[in-house]
Amino acid sequence: MNRVCFFILLVGAVGVGGCGDSARSTDKIPTGGIKLDDLAAGPDEKEPSQIYFRVFTFELPVEQVKPLQEVFKVMSRRQIRFADRDAFDANGFLAGFGTQEDWPGLSGELDKLVARKTATRNVVVYEAAGDDVSVSLLNSTQDVAWVGEGGKVMRDAFAVGRFAWVLKAQPMESVRGVAQVEILPVYKIGTQSFFSHLANMRDSSPFSAASMNIRMSPGDYVLLASGGEPVGADGQAIAPLTLNRLLFYPAGRPNVMQMLLVLCARIED
Repeated sequence: MNRVCFFILLVGAVGVGGCGDSARSTDKIPTGGIKLDDLAAGPDEKEPSQIYFRVFTFELPVEQVKPLQEVFKVMSRRQIRFADRDAFDANGFLAGFGTQEDWPGLSGELDKLVARKTATRNVVVYEAAGDDVSVSLLNSTQDVAWVGEGGKVMRDAFAVGRFAWVLKAQPMESVRGVAQVEILPVYKIGTQSFFSHLANMRDSSPFSAASMNIRMSPGDYVLLASGGEPVGADGQAIAPLTLNRLLFYPAGRPNVMQMLLVLCARIED
C-alpha cells in the first residue's frame, strides 16, 4: 500500500471520527401511536458511552514474517499491560503501540514488507460491551493448542465455531478523552448442539493469558500480528493447529499472514 495513501487514510479516520453508516434511510416508519416523549431517556438515565474504532486488516507474504518482527522491535510496548507477557510472546503473538505521530514511519515499513490492506471495519463499543474485530471459522471439531499461564502448553477439542480477537473499551472516569481498552482472543461455538453438550464441548472460552490492556486516546493504535507459530523445546510447532494459526493465517492460504491495526478514532464520555 502506498505510504502516503495509508497516512491520509489514518488521519481521515481520526478527523472524521464517526464509525456509523454514512447513509441513513429517510423512509417514514409507522409509529403506532408512539410519541417522541416515550422514546426519550428518563431523567435519571444516562446514555451509554460510545468509543469509536477503525480496524484495518492487512495481508503480507509469510516470508516477510521475520522482517516484520524487526518492525515490532522498534514499536513501543510500554503502554501495553499484558495479562501474562511470557504467555503472549510464547504464543507467537506480536503487539505494538503507536500514536498519530508514528503513522508515517509505520506506513513506510508496511510498504517495504509489501503489506496490502484488505479490509476496513468500523466498530462502536458501548461501555464495556465487546465486539469481534477479526473472525476465523472452525468448520469441524478439531484439537487446538496454545500456551497458557506459566508457559504451559494447553490442548483441547473445539466444536464448530469461530476464533476472534475481541475488543472491549470504556472511558476512564479519572481522565477525560482516554479509554481503557482490552483486546483478547476468544473462542465462541457456532451452534450449541445436543451432541456437543453431551461431549462437554465449551460454548465460549476466552484465552485470558493472551489478553492485553491499553490506555488509548484518539489517534492511538495497536498493531497485532504473528511472529510465527509457537514451538516446543525441539523447535517444532507445538501442534498441527494452534491458536496463533487460527487467528492470523487464513484457511487454505498457507502463503499469507494477516495482521490487524486497531485505531481509536473518537471517545464520547
